[in-house]
Amino acid sequence: MNMKAGLLILTLAACRMCVSNAPAPSENANMNDSNVIEAAVPKSDVSVSKEERIAAASRLLFENPNVVRDEPIRCDTLVGNFQISYVVVNNGEVISTRPVTDEDPITIDYTDNSVFLWLKRDDGKVIMSDREINKHSFASIIPHDEIEQYQLWRFRIKRVEKHDLFFDVDICVPETDLCYFIELGISEEGEVSMSEIEQIWEE
Repeated sequence: MNMKAGLLILTLAACRMCVSNAPAPSENANMNDSNVIEAAVPKSDVSVSKEERIAAASRLLFENPNVVRDEPIRCDTLVGNFQISYVVVNNGEVISTRPVTDEDPITIDYTDNSVFLWLKRDDGKVIMSDREINKHSFASIIPHDEIEQYQLWRFRIKRVEKHDLFFDVDICVPETDLCYFIELGISEEGEVSMSEIEQIWEE
């Protein structure tokens, strides 16, 4: 078992929650067709063209039995002064793994994911609407010659500090412990910051 697999077993329930160390908010992690994915996206904020693109990409991947995919995840919650809604969904990109050993020449294809994020303050002011976040959003951290090997593996709310909201974003090579662990910060005014954080693995 590799280190990432061990981490996954230990934190499976936690990584499906919207918020670290908080009661589980409304979430549907078992959506299995494009119609349900469309229904998960807030209609009042999303454009028709973006809905159609999400549904089309996901439908293509759902119909391809040779691609390993993650189930879509939806989160709607209120944390501090922020109303938060996001959906994590396949984005049509595919990552092909390299052979692990000479005796194991089979490559496996995995879907990549995008997060579509909506943020409001509790007074109703819109901070972000239909903002797409994917691995390319972190090109300032992940080297250009490596980024195509990686997948957006996990996205969840981390904490609120005064007027700033922070997310954990894990960008990993599928089925390995090769990851960039990133803290994404968004202020009440919509200012975005990001930094790589050190991950301490337990043996």
